[in-house]
Amino acid sequence: MEINTADHQKKEVVILLLADMRNTRLVHGLNAVGLKTDTFYTCLTDLVLYKMGFRNYTDEALAVWYKDLLYQTIDREQMEYAYHERQLAEELYKQLVLKREMLQGSEIATDTLWYKLKKWMQI
Repeated sequence: MEINTADHQKKEVVILLLADMRNTRLVHGLNAVGLKTDTFYTCLTDLVLYKMGFRNYTDEALAVWYKDLLYQTIDREQMEYAYHERQLAEELYKQLVLKREMLQGSEIATDTLWYKLKKWMQI
């Protein structure tokens, strides 16, 4: 029986983030030494965003934001990254939660009757 709680969901996403972080670092390292990695990149962006509960998880702007955040997170010296990998994944998760809340807040704000009335009056 699978437990479906917020804590379980968080653990699942953090594991995906760790996999995406490791894979991205590996691909970047292979590219840096001149090896072709076109067929090695396992893009987990859609899966991470879907598991995080983003409604438009295939949105290109959201994917670019996530990838930029991922690159900023993994752009560390090897020793710093290795010792703080789990903590970096947790921080990345927190940033995703904040982004989701921000986007959901804007969706709620644009769904109100007052917002629709103001938009109608501007036309």
